[in-house]
Amino acid sequence: MTMHRPIIAACESAIIAIFSEGRYAAKIVEIDLKRHKKWGSRDRRQYAESVYDVVRWWRLLIKLAGHDYSSFNVTLESVREILQIYFVWRKNPEKLPSDISELSLAERESIPDWLDRLGASELGQAWPLLLHALNMPAKTYLRVNNLKSSLIKLQNILHTEGIETNVVSAVPSALVLRERKNVLQTQAFKHGFFEIQDGGSQLIAPLLKVEPGMTVIDACAGAGGKTLHLADIMQNKGKIIALDVNEFKLKELRKRAIRAGVSIIETHVMTSQKDIECFLGTADRVLLDVPCSGLGVLRRNPDTKWKISEEEIKRLAKLQDEILLNYYGLLKPNGKLVYSTCSILPSENQKRIQSFMLKTKNIIALEEEIFISSAETQFDGFYGARLSVSK
Repeated sequence: MTMHRPIIAACESAIIAIFSEGRYAAKIVEIDLKRHKKWGSRDRRQYAESVYDVVRWWRLLIKLAGHDYSSFNVTLESVREILQIYFVWRKNPEKLPSDISELSLAERESIPDWLDRLGASELGQAWPLLLHALNMPAKTYLRVNNLKSSLIKLQNILHTEGIETNVVSAVPSALVLRERKNVLQTQAFKHGFFEIQDGGSQLIAPLLKVEPGMTVIDACAGAGGKTLHLADIMQNKGKIIALDVNEFKLKELRKRAIRAGVSIIETHVMTSQKDIECFLGTADRVLLDVPCSGLGVLRRNPDTKWKISEEEIKRLAKLQDEILLNYYGLLKPNGKLVYSTCSILPSENQKRIQSFMLKTKNIIALEEEIFISSAETQFDGFYGARLSVSK
């Protein structure tokens, strides 16, 4: 791999910011790519891939450099050493020690020891394969916006713009890029013909079984990826109430809805319990895409494993319980609710549903559960459970 010195310097600065200053890799990469508009496509790709790869394999690279991960000091000099090891690995992997297979799983797959123990405890024999899959680079999936296009029409339009895709047999709404390209600059994107959304994520909205004309509440809407998918399935007929505690995310949702040609979404910022009470008993369907550890999307956000903690996962489990108990009352009698996460841990998934059902005996019934494993698909890891409420 031949890289120009300014690109290497940008990699050095990014890695220091991520590991020394606690910055997020995705944000750093986004800022740098916007700042360096004169970089060519090759330079931009090499920069982004190098930063993400070093973050992904951080512990292993430190080990290969002969250092102790637990006491490694992040400096410009030490980061340069790690990058040098990485560039050798990328160009001539045969030059690296051949005994990597003898390292512990945590060292080999480059995760903290506590996360390895937790994963093994919760997932057993499935853990090593799943962990390995989560270290593979993620593919780019698109979700067609059926309000403006169709799968084959979108594929043909992208072809004319130099973007080649394949249909994804397991996901009716999805195309996958044959090679990584910037699709955000295409006319197809600017006209709202598609959204970027992982194939696994595209399986969550259909789980809710929405129909045109329904009233649907997306209670943790964020920037609205699944909200827009629900609107598509509903043929832009009915009402979707998108709730979130962050106004800036809802602002982004509104912008995306305009581009997608969606007019049935109302947004509301949640500031207190009273805000929830305004919507009690009003919804045919409720989506709870709850805050979680994000361990199912490590391929896209590898720095999560260095930032999350076991204590944070326990805190999130309590929050997930609170959200389930606070929001299921938004449903009308015989309504349905989907609880979803981008986590692979049963403690954030099945165990939260089991706990919720114990607290709401004779009211809640589990209709369907899905677990999307990166080891069995090429998607990110997701969990979804559809519950019916009789009250």
